[in-house]
Amino acid sequence: MSWEEGQLDTAEHIWLKAVRIFANGGNRAASAEAYRSLAELELWQTKVHQARKWFEKALADANAAGSLTPVDQAAYASTEGWLDLEEKHIPEAADAYERSLDYCKLAFGENHYLTGWGFLLLGKALTQEGQLGQALTDMRDGLAVLDQSLGPQNPKYWAAEIAQKSSLPMHSCWHCRCRSNPISFSTL
Repeated sequence: MSWEEGQLDTAEHIWLKAVRIFANGGNRAASAEAYRSLAELELWQTKVHQARKWFEKALADANAAGSLTPVDQAAYASTEGWLDLEEKHIPEAADAYERSLDYCKLAFGENHYLTGWGFLLLGKALTQEGQLGQALTDMRDGLAVLDQSLGPQNPKYWAAEIAQKSSLPMHSCWHCRCRSNPISFSTL
């Protein structure tokens, strides 16, 4: 996703205002979500240090609120995975994305598009961890879920295909292509 600089500033201003309103009203769950959104906004800008600060505040407020649903837990684990990837904490990112996927399955079921995205995010982390076989399996599973839930004509499906291809090393993509469509010398 690309953002214009003014849009990012406006979004940050709005979320900071929301945090103040929710904190003054004592709504810890809402302020936690606003802090999590601020963390993601900083991640979009690759401001990892500030993102970590907002995320820690989000976790503190979420724990104080004590009412996280599986949907909330999936979102928090996904944000944590993204943050861990940016901080190059790859095993922790894979663990966070796996938790997020488990919560997505619990909240939405196996065939929901967010569950499909969960498979793709886990696959991305596993790729960076060097577990290419499992990463490819998870990414294929994610694409299958997105194909079933959204269809191959949906832009989210296209984005997932691009994400899968850009996450795998080129030699891995070539190897997979050769295995699935072997070239016969007799056809050349």
